[in-house]
Amino acid sequence: MKISIKQPTIETILLAYFFTSPIWRDLIFDKFSAAWVLNPVIILSLFGMVIIKKRKCLKQYIDIFIVYLVIFLLFFIKFFANNEMSVWMTRTYGLKHMLYWGWFLGYGVIRVQSNTDSVLDCLKKVGIILFIYYALKSTEVLKYGYWSITQFGEVKYSKGNMSWSYGIMQSICFIAIYLVKDKRYYMIVPIIIGVIGILIYGSRGTLVALVFGTVLLVAFYRSGKMRVRNFIIIAIFCGLIVFILSDKGLNIISDILIKKGVESRFVNSLLNYTNFEETSNGRVLIWEKTWEMITKGPFWGYGVYGERNIIYSIGMRWGYCHNLFLEFLVDFGYVFGSVAVIMLFVVLIKSFIAAHDKNTKLCLIIFLTIMFELLLSNSYWLQSGVWITVALCVNILIKASIEKKRLPQI
Repeated sequence: MKISIKQPTIETILLAYFFTSPIWRDLIFDKFSAAWVLNPVIILSLFGMVIIKKRKCLKQYIDIFIVYLVIFLLFFIKFFANNEMSVWMTRTYGLKHMLYWGWFLGYGVIRVQSNTDSVLDCLKKVGIILFIYYALKSTEVLKYGYWSITQFGEVKYSKGNMSWSYGIMQSICFIAIYLVKDKRYYMIVPIIIGVIGILIYGSRGTLVALVFGTVLLVAFYRSGKMRVRNFIIIAIFCGLIVFILSDKGLNIISDILIKKGVESRFVNSLLNYTNFEETSNGRVLIWEKTWEMITKGPFWGYGVYGERNIIYSIGMRWGYCHNLFLEFLVDFGYVFGSVAVIMLFVVLIKSFIAAHDKNTKLCLIIFLTIMFELLLSNSYWLQSGVWITVALCVNILIKASIEKKRLPQI
């Protein structure tokens, strides 16, 4: 009996490399100072091969080139017309890191994927690889009881590791494809292990993201219907979870438990989690400063990386404002930024309505769960969530438009 092995397409290779790139950066590229260019070069080279393959229908992907042209112009205008921004060319989380990580290239990576089933089949395998990688990374904390984290040229020791936490969360999301789509219920084992790891060594934001993804899965994947009521319930539920996991919420829970004569190690560990990027007090200060910039700044905004110098000046060296919507508003102003936020919501809602098959909905839910991080941390220039989600939405809406034209006119 012959065993046929399906050869991966160049689109699948591009997709697999893109989502496993943290492994190659950590194991290879980070070891050599000049190797930072290799990751974006590999992604762009694979992308170029896909474009050559699809050259006969290139007009369908013209939006990719428009997006990257706009990005280039935005950064060119900001960095070369403003001498104060030159420090962010090489500063940590600056332009160099943005290009090195290449997450914004996710728009093109997902746009050229023509089949959602193939995307899911690839991502579930990637999930296994990522899970093994992050499990091996956790041996340090299992052995010593803390993480050694190098950032801004300094080594810090912490019981929590936010980048590991979001990394293992992404692997959980991808592995969940086996469970939800393929009904391989034994794959609940690595998911449970990953969640336990997040509970002990991870971050509160990751827990909220996983809850958000689970609620989306129950509300939309199983029912197959998109209702405004579902969005309202999700918003209320997620707001409640965010409050419960905030310092104030955890203090209230801790006080109640103490009065009942109960001490929760889990609640205490969350309250005592002092990762410099995870403390909500620091975020509140950043959000207040960013909102002040938005209300007092020009209506067209400060441009890309607009808040970086101000946030940096108050001692927050990563520079970004830890919230997607605030970053849109500070970058593009309360007029254009608000339009961008509204358009994002409209596109998401229309995509859920247009996505008739469950696999497409599942893919959209996974990408939204990854994007959720941007509500509490990181920057959309340094994380893939927005780019891959919007690209998938564009694919969904284009497919729905084509199918609508094919329907017979009554």
